Amino acid sequence: MLEQYLQILLIEDDIEDAELLREYLELADSIHCGLVHVKTLADGLNYLSSKQVKSCFDIVLLDLSLPDTSGIATIEKVARITSEIPIVVLTGLDDEESAINALRAGAQDYLVKGKINDDILKRTIQHSIERKQLLNRLLLSEERYAIAIQGANDGLWDWDLNQQKIYFSPRWKLMLGYTEEEITNHPDEWLHRIHPEHLQMVIEAITRHITQQDDYLQIEHQVRHKNGDYIWGLCRGMALWDSNKHAYRMAGSLTDITQRKYLEQKLFEEKELAMITLQSIGDAVITTDTQGIVESLNPAAEALTGWTLNDAKGQAIEHVFRVVDEETLNPLPNPVKIAVQQDQVISLSNHPVLLAKDNTSVAIDDSTAPIHSSDGQVMGSVVVFHDVTEARGRARQLSWQANHDSLTGLLNRSAFSKKVEEALEDVRNGVQSHVLCFIDLDHFKVVNDTCGHAAGDELLKQIAQLIQDHVRKTDAVARIGGDEFAVLLCECPLETALRITNSLCNTLSQFRFARQNRVFKVGSSIGLSLIDNVTSSVDETMKAADAACYVAKRRGRNRVHVYQYEDQGLSRYSDEAQWFTRLSDAIENDQFQLFYQPIMLSDSSLGNIHSCEVLLRLVDEHGHIVSPAAFIPAAERYSLMPEIDRWVIRHCFEYLNELREQNLQDGSFDGANSCPLNSLYSINLSAASIDDDRFLRFIQDQLDHYKIPPEIICFEITETAAISNLNKAVNFIDQLKQLGCQFALDDFGTGMSSLSYLRILPVDYLKIDGSFIQDIADDQIACAMVEAINHVAHLMGLRTVAEFVSNGNLLEKLKTLGVDYIQGYAIAMPSPLTAKVCESVAVRE
Repeated sequence: MLEQYLQILLIEDDIEDAELLREYLELADSIHCGLVHVKTLADGLNYLSSKQVKSCFDIVLLDLSLPDTSGIATIEKVARITSEIPIVVLTGLDDEESAINALRAGAQDYLVKGKINDDILKRTIQHSIERKQLLNRLLLSEERYAIAIQGANDGLWDWDLNQQKIYFSPRWKLMLGYTEEEITNHPDEWLHRIHPEHLQMVIEAITRHITQQDDYLQIEHQVRHKNGDYIWGLCRGMALWDSNKHAYRMAGSLTDITQRKYLEQKLFEEKELAMITLQSIGDAVITTDTQGIVESLNPAAEALTGWTLNDAKGQAIEHVFRVVDEETLNPLPNPVKIAVQQDQVISLSNHPVLLAKDNTSVAIDDSTAPIHSSDGQVMGSVVVFHDVTEARGRARQLSWQANHDSLTGLLNRSAFSKKVEEALEDVRNGVQSHVLCFIDLDHFKVVNDTCGHAAGDELLKQIAQLIQDHVRKTDAVARIGGDEFAVLLCECPLETALRITNSLCNTLSQFRFARQNRVFKVGSSIGLSLIDNVTSSVDETMKAADAACYVAKRRGRNRVHVYQYEDQGLSRYSDEAQWFTRLSDAIENDQFQLFYQPIMLSDSSLGNIHSCEVLLRLVDEHGHIVSPAAFIPAAERYSLMPEIDRWVIRHCFEYLNELREQNLQDGSFDGANSCPLNSLYSINLSAASIDDDRFLRFIQDQLDHYKIPPEIICFEITETAAISNLNKAVNFIDQLKQLGCQFALDDFGTGMSSLSYLRILPVDYLKIDGSFIQDIADDQIACAMVEAINHVAHLMGLRTVAEFVSNGNLLEKLKTLGVDYIQGYAIAMPSPLTAKVCESVAVRE
């Protein structure tokens, strides 16, 4: 061990005590020191007051009883002069209260004369120095964090949903004109300042996110300034959930977008700049000519790039706006060149980083758009970007927290399920096998009930570490419940898995947990499920491992059990599978029923039907109709949507085929060049079906089998389903459009709502979600949003459909806005789809 050299200042009036301490220091191994001894506090303070001398000392040994001072005041006098050097108090009083007071006054430790030896002295000195160094680093870290918060451009907030308290950063308060002391940490400080017309919208957005309906919170709303005016804010946030899917914390930022909203309104009035209005307004702005030569920078752009307007003007954009990919650090292409050449709005990579003039880096979000003259010619470009360094860092932190158990640091259930899905994909691609292990602790409740939750938490952390120590680095370990763990043994034969888990089970049975003078024995029950080429789904293998774990527990605990066929149905979660059985029976026994709802031209009479949307209902055992809202979530959870979509297509095509044959017999259908109805039939498709490689072939086979003209079929997909696997969705649409089918983007506005995706998705119709339509008669903002979406869709050559048109007022308003088609109760309620009904639609056409 290397010796540590220390310079020590000893303030002690007793010569014998001082000499004894000197001897102890000489005896202490691993410490080599220089000792400066003074007899009075005044002499000691003279040393410490000198900057040159003070910096030489590593620690002060201070007697509390000196000729010129005594007591706690002695420590306070020394601490006032030097806060960097640790102080160890020497006293003859063996008094715990005196020790506590000394520590409070600034001492790092406390030694009683007569109870000191060389080892105690050595350890006390080392620990005091280390403790002081850690404290200094902590204070520095806190100071840096406070400076970062104070300097953030956005206002930050952090909401404890259990305690109903919100931390508002100083910037958040300043944005509204308030000082630090004028706003408390109560949620009403925010909610009561939201514009009355926006309050319900904000509450609904928060509710959708914390109930996991939306992936994140992002909403624009007005909030009241201290002077009585309203400013526009962009509120972003993300929540954290516990194992019961209960949101307990949500944090985010508020960005002042008042100026942006003002510019949006102005640009919205100029139709040729609609795309810039919707996509390109930001904080920092650079404009260029068509050759990419900088013409102007706003102050925010000067601050972020480090270039002044005078220095940047006339420079090439790539010199002023230098951007690299955050992960690879590779330079990103010139956005101005791409935007001008393609004549469209573009954004760089998902994680662009701006390199300023002094080579400092800033994470940014950006967009670049061409600027058009009055005759439509490209006359330059505008680059818009803003600093997202803190938001991106917080997003990374929340992402980690969203995938890990906060107590043990292991994967949580959601992240672990993805690992199991990847393992299933592995075996489909040739990897021999994996093994899934469920571990249920035995007698954990005894510890929790006897010693409290803190003891239970400590036990879980120790068990988590023990499990990690027993498996390989390539394996995945998760906490999936209160006292339940799971392990994915990757590329592991069953024999090896049994050896690993039997060893783990034996170790857990011998493990002892000591708490409150008691020792607890905690064992385990472990269930194994083999993941091989016959495993069909994540749900199946998770249930199998759970059933095996249940069998192990039922057979006496402290054992490992491999899942057998006869174990099925023993899982504690078997009740959750009732919907699976019910929906599977409905598919097998044709217990679904097809309905339809007409869609008509907005500028025609109610009798002019353009198309109809095919809807699905479930008929229960009592003959009652069950809405899809009741069973679609379960169908998605148990991966039944592709089978349900197949049922809908097969039966819809069967109805159309029957009608075609009927018209042929009547002589009203002239074969392949005509269709039974001059009407378009819209069929909804799920994201799972689009992602199914076999589904495209199925549709093509059904069209051939039933001899259905593809041009009378329109498939509806939601924007979320399309964007979740964009490349596959585009290929899927292209293949069917080549046959003649059409496509509609459904529920637009409820998912990603990015108009940039419309440039990529080759759809024919844009269905505006009913949540926008319902308010357009009374809400100017909702009306403006529908008008904007309709206008941009028309610029892109898309036809628009308004959903949930429930009354005549909405119908007239939509006609005024120029929406192409309408659908809703104002036209017709959904009705059962039969060949006879289809024929009546054709007659009305």
